[in-house]
Amino acid sequence: AAAVSVGEDGVVVREHDGTEVVVPCDTVISAIGQVSRTNVVNDLRDAAPFVRVVGDAVRSRTITDAVYEGYHAALDV
Repeated sequence: AAAVSVGEDGVVVREHDGTEVVVPCDTVISAIGQVSRTNVVNDLRDAAPFVRVVGDAVRSRTITDAVYEGYHAALDV
């Protein structure tokens, strides 16, 4: 499935057959590539009461760094 949008009820995903389904959630982690895309980070910074930038969004590194930072960000939620 591919994420289409994020709303108040959760993430809208498009399944392989083209149908769209809402996946309920109150936290969204966006892991979208190995190149730091600060423009995306800046666009999302005010999207929620708590936003923590981790992993390649900070700078390109290893998955170990991203998991470590994500874990510690989750502890702060």
